Amino acid sequence: MRLVVQVRSAVGSAGGYRLSPPQRVMIHNLSRSGVGFLSSRPFRINTVLQISIPETKDQPLKILSAVVVRSQDHGDGWFTHGCRLEKVLAVEEVELILNGGSACT
Repeated sequence: MRLVVQVRSAVGSAGGYRLSPPQRVMIHNLSRSGVGFLSSRPFRINTVLQISIPETKDQPLKILSAVVVRSQDHGDGWFTHGCRLEKVLAVEEVELILNGGSACT
């Protein structure tokens, strides 16, 4: 699976949290409780992310909240991250995302 999405990290300040500018990343792994992606920048462990899954004809824009639990520097300008989703997805939600919005029959 390869799906290009946008992520934004939650940046804390004295006045609360704000979201960073969006960055494009490539999801390579998705389950009901987690997501793995490749990016050109590192994210620290425990960083809170907002992941935007693009809209398709069968699925509206989907926003997932996740926390980075693993980060690996490949030494070539690329980083792999593993994240725990804030809310466990239904099997049908995972299938829609994996199939590009086309429901499985």
